Amino acid sequence: MAKKWTVEILDNKSKENVVPLIEELMQDIRPHDKEDLEASSDPVFVLIGSIKLDEETRVYRGEDGKLLAILGKGVMEWGAPGRGIWMVGTNELYNGYTKSLLFKEAKRVLNEWVRKHGLLHNIVYEKNRTSINYLRHLGAVFLVEPKTGWDGKKFYQFYIPYRGE
Repeated sequence: MAKKWTVEILDNKSKENVVPLIEELMQDIRPHDKEDLEASSDPVFVLIGSIKLDEETRVYRGEDGKLLAILGKGVMEWGAPGRGIWMVGTNELYNGYTKSLLFKEAKRVLNEWVRKHGLLHNIVYEKNRTSINYLRHLGAVFLVEPKTGWDGKKFYQFYIPYRGE
């Protein structure tokens, strides 16, 4: 039987002090999420900035209140169409929440967002095979050529287009 989880959508007041949430995440972050964040920049800085700038940030917790994942969307600063999306999770996800949260809930939320915005997108570190496979399962399309980051690391750009009803 699948475990139950809860979701909190952060309001602007909650976003004022996200440091405790980020500290909680970093204590049990999935290794591939940590590697992805470290490949792009300072993980804590990236997460704080992402949450504060997001239009919507969802915090998922398990039955026992443990942090499972944070999922967000926002306008990209360079004016790209649609919305940028991101998700990071903890190892707690693998204790009975994978199917219900990672696949069913994430797919539901992403479908809602892509209907509203027409296009969802971001980049993923080329070595993060777990997230690449997960994103493919959720309907992401990857550009063939990786993009080189500021320190020479490569990232795949992906997008999830609206495909109609």
